[in-house]
Amino acid sequence: MKESSKSPKFSQVSVVVPIYNEIELLGVNIPDFIKYVQKNYSDSEVVLVENGSDDGSAQAVDGLAKLFKIVRVVHLPKPFYGAAMRAGMLEVSKPKVVKLDADWLNIQFMEAALPLLEDFAIVSGSKDLRPDLDKRPFVRKAGSKLLTYVLNHFFGYSGGDSRGLKAFRRQEMLELLNESVSDEIIESEMMLRAFRAGIPATEIPVAIEEIRPPRISFAKRCLIVARELIKLYQAVRSTKSVVKRGLHADDAGLSPEVNNTIQDLLKKGRLQSVSLMVNSPHSAQAAKILAKYPQVEVFFHFNLTSGQPVAAPQDIPSLVNKQGQFAAVRQKFVLHCVAGKVKKDDVVNEFKAQWQRLTELGINVQGIDSEQHAHSLEPAASVVADFAHKNHIKTIRNFGQMRTVTLSGGFRLKLLKLAARLTSLRYNRTLVLPPSWRGRTWKSFAMASWEPINLRKVTPDTILAIHPKAGFDETITPEIEL
Repeated sequence: MKESSKSPKFSQVSVVVPIYNEIELLGVNIPDFIKYVQKNYSDSEVVLVENGSDDGSAQAVDGLAKLFKIVRVVHLPKPFYGAAMRAGMLEVSKPKVVKLDADWLNIQFMEAALPLLEDFAIVSGSKDLRPDLDKRPFVRKAGSKLLTYVLNHFFGYSGGDSRGLKAFRRQEMLELLNESVSDEIIESEMMLRAFRAGIPATEIPVAIEEIRPPRISFAKRCLIVARELIKLYQAVRSTKSVVKRGLHADDAGLSPEVNNTIQDLLKKGRLQSVSLMVNSPHSAQAAKILAKYPQVEVFFHFNLTSGQPVAAPQDIPSLVNKQGQFAAVRQKFVLHCVAGKVKKDDVVNEFKAQWQRLTELGINVQGIDSEQHAHSLEPAASVVADFAHKNHIKTIRNFGQMRTVTLSGGFRLKLLKLAARLTSLRYNRTLVLPPSWRGRTWKSFAMASWEPINLRKVTPDTILAIHPKAGFDETITPEIEL
């Protein structure tokens, strides 16, 4: 058990801990945890769900119930983790519920997750957000990654690690529990159903290190999980559900109005990713907002076309006008690149200056894109690709993966593609498209600002990129039947 140095006071919290053959942990670790909760959490309870133990754990939990008033005990005849978790959740009486494991009594998770239940119905402890904190053996890590891959690619789930520590609001938890059909992967099913129902959920990083061997072998667990995934797949496909389409928001940091709109969408769980521009005085406000949502991917929104540059004007003369502002916006920037007026060294200097500011804001980015699609053209395309390669950034907005649904949208994309080839000819002496058009470095996406989007013509796995400059009307993203 890991204790925090300062323990905030919480009230009306139920903690559920499944117990199976944990006699050693019931001697010290679990009693210490119960004492901690009893001391720091008012009007709260710890529900120990003993299931089929044969090592004396059943008698030990009964003893803890006599010793501590906050302990409630549930006994199940057979050892089954999912059934124990379900029974414990149905037993709780408090409005906030935390599910921990006997060998993973993480107080830091509890104290970080409980305040977030004001905005989210579920807070999940993710082993993916900070891989350096996951000290499990390789095979266990690989198993978690495989489960996430299956949920992402076969169930349409857009979240990350779905198993492990959880905090719930009781009302939504019971609704999800009543719909669930699985046992061993019940946590993953609840996360999937929350996603499909638009129930707000978030993830926070957690540290994990095994303190005892797993109770069942890896091979046996894989067989159980495979069987449960088949059952879950049949259940969710037999009944139609609705999913709100994944959204990506550009322009975080542009203005307080844009930042507030993005914050509202984040609170509703609508955004999968956000692009942050840093050459605006409002970028610090946007960074503070994004820091509260670590499960949302953040892209660096490289800007060469609007506002004040970050680098000194004398260091980027081909990019600025006499007033020191970016000289070329929209179509003018395209023409400057085609004509070879934009110097690659200037782009490199401005990119480094903006990246330095991004670092100072304390934001960890997962990808790179750009304002007005500047990196679709040379020389910005090569500058971005070179930097991403050297710094192991695998995600770049890829214009070869852009989808259009109207003639006007398709025509605009063809014009941009032609301009990209011409800039490649100018700077690289070849008509081969720039690197930002090749391969698969992001997901399929459509631009809401390019054309009237009829989402029925766009596949459900396509991300819709939005520009919430004047607020965002959610009616343009109807729910999708699955």
